[in-house]
Amino acid sequence: MGGFHAAISFFRRPDLFDTMVTLSGLFEGSHFVGDDRWGLAHDNSPAWFVDAMAGDHPWMDLYRQGRIIAAVGQGAWEEELLASTRWMDEVLTRRGIDHQFEYWGHDVSHDWHWWHRMMEKFFHQLMPW
Repeated sequence: MGGFHAAISFFRRPDLFDTMVTLSGLFEGSHFVGDDRWGLAHDNSPAWFVDAMAGDHPWMDLYRQGRIIAAVGQGAWEEELLASTRWMDEVLTRRGIDHQFEYWGHDVSHDWHWWHRMMEKFFHQLMPW
């Protein structure tokens, strides 16, 4: 659930966080609450609340200034996460928020081996020393 919490932290507090990296993360809470999209479920589901946010909300500018990175595999145990990532990708694109989302191969499963490779790539981009 690290990717889910990274997304919640960034999208709920863009005044504190200017970068988000999620690996095989969820972006909405239907896994936990079904179709109940109100109250705390809505407030903790970035795909839901960013999609519904007013275009002139001050956070929109902070999102646009931030660095948003996500990667997800297309292999075993990634189906729900892949769908959630695609949805968030569509929301950010529609809202004009720059982001880098990558969809790794069909052999890339929900596993530490792959997350390590993803982290290596993205952290080299973020801290190229």
